[in-house]
Amino acid sequence: FFVILFGIFLFIRKKKENTQRQEMLKQQLLRSQMNPHFLFNALSSIQNFMLKNETKRAAGYLNNFASLTRNILEHSAQEFVSVSDEIETLNNYVELEKMRLENKFEFKITYDKNMEADFINIPPMLIQPFIENAIKHGLNNIDYSGLLELKFEDQGTVLHIEIMDNGVGIDSAKLNKPKKHRSMSMNIFEQRRIVLAKRTKQAIGLEVINRNSLDINQTGTLVKIEIPIIS
Repeated sequence: FFVILFGIFLFIRKKKENTQRQEMLKQQLLRSQMNPHFLFNALSSIQNFMLKNETKRAAGYLNNFASLTRNILEHSAQEFVSVSDEIETLNNYVELEKMRLENKFEFKITYDKNMEADFINIPPMLIQPFIENAIKHGLNNIDYSGLLELKFEDQGTVLHIEIMDNGVGIDSAKLNKPKKHRSMSMNIFEQRRIVLAKRTKQAIGLEVINRNSLDINQTGTLVKIEIPIIS
């Protein structure tokens, strides 16, 4: 009887280990899908900038791109990275986009200085699709000074993140998209969200708000993300 129970226990444990291994492989696959997409956008930015034949500014652009590439390569094999490392990667990406768009928007990152950004871990590049969408669909075609803000708040069990822009807003952005438009980065985010929920047994919260619905005098989009804190 005990031998049978022990055999069942081993079978269940083995099955659980196999499931976890499969989920980790899925997560690695989804990260590998995101990274080429991320690089493609950055390379497109470089191409657009260098066509202007401004060598000095192009050199600075390439320097930022080299730093961005190094960060991505370092993080590509990791399931989680520190918030401070993720901030560095996102800052490099946004600086590239700012240069491409002739600094038509400002970028601010804020977080509580008491937050242990070096010790709180999150999935790499999970936030990037929302940063990309804010720039590409919200701030790209505005005729006024743009602002993109990224905020982090340690709420104990979860890391609260806000991405806010003063662009055209999500409703207007949807109207300007082609009817058959399909956001690869957002689809990958949703897949990663599902896999991570299975992996960590905790859901990742997501809320996308048109700022105009909160205040008629405001424009742009507010994205709220809540990620379970993994130390």
